[in-house]
Amino acid sequence: YYDIQYEEPPFGHVRIVPQLRIRGDSVFDVEYVFQIGVQSHRVSGLRRRHLNLTFSLDTSGSMEGKSLRLLKATCRVIASQLKKGDIVSVVKWRHYASVALDSHVVQGPNDPALLAVIDSLYADGSTDLHSGLVKAYELAWKNYDPERMNRVILISDGQANTGITDIEIIAQAAEDSEKEGIYLIGVGVGDPDDYFHDTLMDEVTDAGKGAYVFIDSEEEAQKQFGERFMRNVEIAAKDVRVELTMPYYFIMDEYHGEEYSENPEEVEPQHLGPNDAMIFHQFLVVCDPDLLDVWDTINVKAHYTNPFTHQRMTEEEEMTIEQMLQAPADQLLKGDAIVAYAEALKEIYRKLEQGNRDEALKICRETKEKVQDVASFLNDDELQEIAELLGIYEGTIQQR
Repeated sequence: YYDIQYEEPPFGHVRIVPQLRIRGDSVFDVEYVFQIGVQSHRVSGLRRRHLNLTFSLDTSGSMEGKSLRLLKATCRVIASQLKKGDIVSVVKWRHYASVALDSHVVQGPNDPALLAVIDSLYADGSTDLHSGLVKAYELAWKNYDPERMNRVILISDGQANTGITDIEIIAQAAEDSEKEGIYLIGVGVGDPDDYFHDTLMDEVTDAGKGAYVFIDSEEEAQKQFGERFMRNVEIAAKDVRVELTMPYYFIMDEYHGEEYSENPEEVEPQHLGPNDAMIFHQFLVVCDPDLLDVWDTINVKAHYTNPFTHQRMTEEEEMTIEQMLQAPADQLLKGDAIVAYAEALKEIYRKLEQGNRDEALKICRETKEKVQDVASFLNDDELQEIAELLGIYEGTIQQR
């Protein structure tokens, strides 16, 4: 959800950027903040491939109100990003699935036929996710073209449940070793406090190898599918795995990312969109300060598949500890502030559950000050917004 960008690599490649700084609030003798960025190439919407896009839209009764409004807003933003020649289908589902638009070739942005379908949607009835997925993938396969981006976009409040068959349908369409499959993009809509359940989107996007975004406002819809349309829909690098080799005296104290293991087969590879970066943030403790040698090296490799040539590729970056400490690290500072925010929210919740309001308030204030300092140093609007949110949260805690 937050934008951390590095220098752009050549088209079809990724760039690895390892960054290191001393952790200032550590309880250990020597501890570092370490962040790996894997940056993709950049692509504008004007240069993109054509789409074969199938919407699978939850219009069951639970979507009534805000969720349906956000579903429509998201669809309208996506419609504004389409170009002449894109193929669009729409499946809506409640207790049964129906095709609202079948293999329609749009005339350009804001196609009238597509907008009319979006405007006509209403919420009613119970939920049959299975029928909605089956019908959507039937249409996606009917229009499949290896020269296009073939995508299913599932939009729901998350109150449906997937079965084994549903996951198999999604996974089989996404997994194709010879060519690009049909990837599923999951879009959660609604109020995160009252209505939305993220289990559904976690399951389907893991299987479908696509992006998962949550939309709680029309502004967020514009951000994710207007400004960030390409990074959420296109693929720049497939099946990305990052390999880290570091001095034996380093211990990973905390890790903030998808997965990690000493066995690479236990780590599910991830796809990376254009105009985007994968971020791996961690705290590294030196088990014995006497062993530390700043001229020892840290090696990072990114293994991935070029989605256009299907060639398996590896990029590598190796630097000494001293080189990383001397190199610029603005992206690490931002990543560290975001992690501090996320971890603080969890800790504040635990303190409030324990009835310890004063401690929760202290954590909130300290984190707000840290994020604000970094926001001011980097002149970063996203961090400024986080600091303001923490300020609002501080007021809410005081009123408890």
